[in-house]
Amino acid sequence: MTGVVNLGNELTSKQLQLLKTIAPKTSHVGILTTGTAIICEETLRDATRAASALNLKLVEVRIGTLDELAQLASICGNGNCDGLLVTSDPLLQNWRAQIVDIAAKQNLPAVYSQPEYVQDGGLISYSADIEERFHRAATYVDKILKGVKPSELPIEQPTKFELIVNAKTARAQGIEIPSLILAQAHQIIE
Repeated sequence: MTGVVNLGNELTSKQLQLLKTIAPKTSHVGILTTGTAIICEETLRDATRAASALNLKLVEVRIGTLDELAQLASICGNGNCDGLLVTSDPLLQNWRAQIVDIAAKQNLPAVYSQPEYVQDGGLISYSADIEERFHRAATYVDKILKGVKPSELPIEQPTKFELIVNAKTARAQGIEIPSLILAQAHQIIE
């Protein structure tokens, strides 16, 4: 087996650090998942370790359908959560607009694992650069088509990461993004 991996679960620690940095009073973080993604259990384990180190309590919100998404507001509403981490989950991607809307209505600072959420109005995302991953995967396909055995190719990890900040959403939520994070951002949406 070979290829380019996503490292989604290992990014969880950095995502929680970013959340704590932009919203330092955060103590209870909702972690949204469907429980069906390949890396779900690894992500939850990594999030638990990172949360412990950051003195955060995780509140798991596991949904399986769009209709169950209302649980996010009921579980994280009324002060039960003061932050949100949306995991890397293909099914959740389909409900981006609704998730971003609930986070805004609950005034939850949220960190996402895909930049599309931030482009749709979410607060901040941190992820492996998807273009780089596709280019590297294409290089693998090219090598294999030219006769290299897949077993001779190493599994590669991403080397480029994207930090995207939605400054408009931050202002709407009364969050001042630290200048260090703004300086590191690959894109700032105004």
